[in-house]
Amino acid sequence: MRITNESNKKVFWRIFKADDTAYVVGLYESDLDSNKTGSWRDDSFPDIKVEVKTDGIFKEILARAGTKFKMTDDLVFTKDGNLQLAEPKLVTDQGQETVKRSDIQFIDLRGFNGTQERTVTSRVSSTFSSTAISESSSSHEQTWTAGGKIAGRIGEKNKPGGSAEISAQFQDKVVNALRNSYQSTVTSVWEKSVSDKLSFMAGKLYVIETVWSLTLDKGTASYFGERTTYTVVRSADAQLLKPSAYDSEEKLPKEYRDELARVLLRA
Repeated sequence: MRITNESNKKVFWRIFKADDTAYVVGLYESDLDSNKTGSWRDDSFPDIKVEVKTDGIFKEILARAGTKFKMTDDLVFTKDGNLQLAEPKLVTDQGQETVKRSDIQFIDLRGFNGTQERTVTSRVSSTFSSTAISESSSSHEQTWTAGGKIAGRIGEKNKPGGSAEISAQFQDKVVNALRNSYQSTVTSVWEKSVSDKLSFMAGKLYVIETVWSLTLDKGTASYFGERTTYTVVRSADAQLLKPSAYDSEEKLPKEYRDELARVLLRA
């Protein structure tokens, strides 16, 4: 377990067994300067109690050892004199970015006679993928999910010197905090769809393109001395473009031919 002293004075802290009620002999004890972090780990004791006192000969109890914590917990002794679980700090302070992706659909009416009506629907959940969210990421960035949906990116460590990789524990804490804060927003965005009923003349191969603009909020997350950037899906808007008509596959622009090939491959 780790503990950070956010108070403006040096403190003394002790760890006890989870079933201890006398608090005479601790499993571990140490002093801790202001704005410093201490740690101790012994997996023989999955649950523990922690006490914080003033430093010096006559030690006054500042936080009593009544609450049970897990050995894997991170704790903070606050400026107000409270001992509590550490929580990542999320601040949306880096502006926004927009990711665009086209949803391309094909309607083949070359074997039909007369005008045909079709309802064209594009859903953002099937249009975007992890690639769409992370296409501008560096090698140290990766996507995070909420409710099974792609929700944004976690960046590299924002700290001078050393590796750009963020620790696994830090990443877990930040992702859990992001999910708790943004899961409902992410889910509502990914369930969006746009639909329109269109009329088509027979004898042509039509391409219908829907351009989705996904807005991502950008922020910074900090926890126990580590800091990183993050993005989170905030909104999705679609523009359904006017259908384009072609006589054959060979007349399609290259990007449409490539997409048609992918569609036929998946069929």
